[in-house]
Amino acid sequence: MLTTRNVVTVVILVVLISLVSACISLLGSPTSGVAGRDSYGTHAFGFRALYETLQELNVPVERELLPPDGLLNREITLAIFEPDPVIVTSEPAYLHAVARWVENGGTVVVAPAVSKPGRMSWPLQEWPPRNPLEELSLTQVDDEVFQPRTDEEEESASEKTDHPSSEPAKTSPNEKSKRKSRKRTLPSREEAFDFAVGQPADIPVSIVHATVDGEFVDRFPHGLQLAVPAKGPRVITELDKISGSHVRAVLEPDGQPQILAAIYRHGHGKIVVLADARLAQNGLLGRDDNAVLVTHLLADPGRPVVFDEFYHGRTVRSNPLWLATRFPYSALALCVVGTTLLVGWRAARVLGPPIPRRVRSRRTLAEYIDAMSRLLNRSRRPVPYLLAELRHGLLWRIRRELGLPPGREDANKLLQVLARRDPQLAHSLQEALDTLDQILRSPSPRSADVTATLAKVSRCVAVPRRTA
Repeated sequence: MLTTRNVVTVVILVVLISLVSACISLLGSPTSGVAGRDSYGTHAFGFRALYETLQELNVPVERELLPPDGLLNREITLAIFEPDPVIVTSEPAYLHAVARWVENGGTVVVAPAVSKPGRMSWPLQEWPPRNPLEELSLTQVDDEVFQPRTDEEEESASEKTDHPSSEPAKTSPNEKSKRKSRKRTLPSREEAFDFAVGQPADIPVSIVHATVDGEFVDRFPHGLQLAVPAKGPRVITELDKISGSHVRAVLEPDGQPQILAAIYRHGHGKIVVLADARLAQNGLLGRDDNAVLVTHLLADPGRPVVFDEFYHGRTVRSNPLWLATRFPYSALALCVVGTTLLVGWRAARVLGPPIPRRVRSRRTLAEYIDAMSRLLNRSRRPVPYLLAELRHGLLWRIRRELGLPPGREDANKLLQVLARRDPQLAHSLQEALDTLDQILRSPSPRSADVTATLAKVSRCVAVPRRTA
């Protein structure tokens, strides 16, 4: 039933459940599912290894769940690794504040999300999702997925170069079966175990030699040996050539060098970009010189490193209260609030013309009894009817006082129960019932007999009851 009390109760329960679930989601284990893609995560896609590596290097490192604009009054290096595209698109104002802070001398390290645009944690109200680099005023730089050429493409390219004018060389059936067997290899024991425990399988990597320029030359004069994802690594694309320091590597045979990391000056500060966040994740950080590169990007003498978890979604992930800000849940929340206000207003204010005031009756109980007696005296035989009703009412009252269920007004059963609890009252009741039955059998009872019977009935009612 839709009443004010029920609606208010439902709203209070929804708020309490939301608060409890939000606290549980924040206090729970952050190392599983999407929640592990942050500095808390210990799986292959988390950044816990990077966090502890900086601690071992005596670099002050912190985590913050609040929006980053509350951290900009300190000399820090802000690390935003794999920000959620949904939160970047819906909450870009904090990144704009970070951009202004960088212009005044701040340092921010950004690693854009590796996930594809089609895999969003929540539906976006606008498309395409915003790029965190553009929100940081780095509009001349973009990141994209680099697709190295496959073995078949390389073989076809080599065949075209070997036989430019003739027909393509035919492949024997044995060679085709070998290629198919290489493609359809069964998962190894380690990959099967990782899949069983929920840990993603090892990322296939390629070892590449990276060259450096700008600020990286003083630290890495001989370059770096990096382990990059073999399938779909992300690289930095400079739409317009801007000055900066870059880490480049050739990701395919006879290919052009691609930018994996860069440092760009922005005002008095700098924006550091790591093209592929997987280079800093637990699965690849310990491979070759990945840890050396990533820690160099983060470590700045005299500045603590602060990992931003707001854009990871740790403050809003699995929080039903955040749903109230997203469509269509926002419309549902407004409907619930509107219904609550409408029902409360309707309960407090009566619609329509005013109800006339109810006039109190001035008749007393004695007047009502006198009126009913005069009405009944007009009937032919009022005395038997009144005595029968009096007998039934007496048995109903005795049954109720004994605590028996309805329908147990049988005189014999009531007398048996009453005799065990109050023998004196049982005797008075038996006497009153006998007198009532005798008068009801009489064709013309006398007034004196009726008066004596009523006196006996009143004694059964007026006697104080004894508890069993």
